[in-house]
Amino acid sequence: MKSNKTIVKIAIADLVEDMTIYPRQHIDDEHVRRLATALRAGETLPPLVAGKASPHRVTDGFHRKRAHHRVFGPTAHVEVELRDYVSDADMPPTEAENNIPGTTRVALKGSMLHLAGQHLSRERAEVQASMPGSPLLVASRQLYQAVTFDIANRNDKRLMESLRMLRDALVDYCKEMIEA
Repeated sequence: MKSNKTIVKIAIADLVEDMTIYPRQHIDDEHVRRLATALRAGETLPPLVAGKASPHRVTDGFHRKRAHHRVFGPTAHVEVELRDYVSDADMPPTEAENNIPGTTRVALKGSMLHLAGQHLSRERAEVQASMPGSPLLVASRQLYQAVTFDIANRNDKRLMESLRMLRDALVDYCKEMIEA
């Protein structure tokens, strides 16, 4: 199936997005925008994954490819992990390999990076401050990501108590919404 993984730099324009092997109905432009914002802030994204055979068809990283294109243009080179595939059936999208907590954090604001034990640079803070969305919506999405991807420090007693209080408040809030 897959063998001889090789990471090389390839011009973005030389990578093919074959929608017949893409697992979703469309590419989420909002996600591309967030990744582009992260790239502008100095973040590094995981390499794209593509078949070794030319043309190099992307099997993982459609959003990352478009974000790199948006920020650096079509002639820029991007890291690509080339893989040997015997047939299209061996070309499943490998998004699960790259959608891990370490790569999910690129779009998180400083408060969430703090939960993950990281610090927000001045440049990243400026970029994050320019991102749209109501503060409550942004905070709720960040909290959801922190819990979903288990990046909160479970040894922090104050944080765990705060999350327990939030859980209880959300349960009560949801009960009230159902009864209304």
